[in-house]
Amino acid sequence: HKDLREMGDKVKDYLKSGIVILIGKREKKALLLVMVTKDLQNKFDAGKIIGKLAKIIDGKGGGKAGIAQGGGEYSEKVKKALENVPEIIKVIN
Repeated sequence: HKDLREMGDKVKDYLKSGIVILIGKREKKALLLVMVTKDLQNKFDAGKIIGKLAKIIDGKGGGKAGIAQGGGEYSEKVKKALENVPEIIKVIN
């Protein structure tokens, strides 16, 4: 997760305002990272977003409003999780 977090920090700094969602793969596991910039944390919670993403891939995750991490099995469900991001964001908001 360290590499994903470093990459997430760079993307978040570049965006200034937004939600960063990164998914990586290590062996047969999917690694998830969600970051929310400070200005949006009153509307969006990274912990809630990661929970919904992790559930789709039969995994677990947790964290705070600003950053959350999770993981699960790397399978075709990862694609489904990514496809569901807009709906997840809409529901969380």
